[in-house]
Amino acid sequence: MRQAEPTGIGRALSLIEAGGPDADALCMALAPALSGAPRIGMTGPPGAGKSTLTRALVERWRATGSTVGIIAIDPSSPRSGGALLGDRIRMDRIALDEGVYIRSMATRGRSGGIAAATAAACDILDAAGFDRILIETVGVGQSEIDVIGIADTTVLVLVPESGDGIQALKSGVMEVADILVVNKADRPQADTMVRELEVARAIGQGHIEGSARRPAPEGNWVPPVLATVAIDDVGVDELLAAIEGHLEFVQSSR
Repeated sequence: MRQAEPTGIGRALSLIEAGGPDADALCMALAPALSGAPRIGMTGPPGAGKSTLTRALVERWRATGSTVGIIAIDPSSPRSGGALLGDRIRMDRIALDEGVYIRSMATRGRSGGIAAATAAACDILDAAGFDRILIETVGVGQSEIDVIGIADTTVLVLVPESGDGIQALKSGVMEVADILVVNKADRPQADTMVRELEVARAIGQGHIEGSARRPAPEGNWVPPVLATVAIDDVGVDELLAAIEGHLEFVQSSR
């Protein structure tokens, strides 16, 4: 596993998912090997295009020589209880890249958008030496925010049909996302959705009082609102820059 050998990583991940004393012992043994590789969470409702954006981001990281480990959370199969592998299928272009490791994990009935073993799985990928670790959650609602406890940077992916951005901001993941993305921005109402999110962000952070806009407090991160068309590779460079910018912000704030 420490040599990023896929079979070893797979066995370690299976052990973690199974739980029990052996899994606990492995987690303790991993601690000295952790390098602090950045962890990026991709979350949002079903059908928002998280997998396509993930694939596009990974292709860019690979172009610069960075290795990437991906934990793709899928719904549980009603028959086997395992992952349905939908996310992995949509990432077919990167699945055979030796610098990319993809593991699908089933929620197994757990709410919150991630699997119970997700954090430990990220530790395994970190110990295996991956430069970036990406967590793609199962399609989630506004209150399912468990990924923020694991990720250094959380990207919320929405689509124009996601509804009223101001209403959505009132609770849940909208309040804690570091980057807001309106994907499939070639659809009608995308510009309106972007504007609503920008206003909602400002209200949520207290930057607007009545009709008067106020600047963000110095030193605070203001989540950017970006528009992408992942399937056409539009806006992905801007998203990548925002992710790297937030990771630098997090690092400088520690």
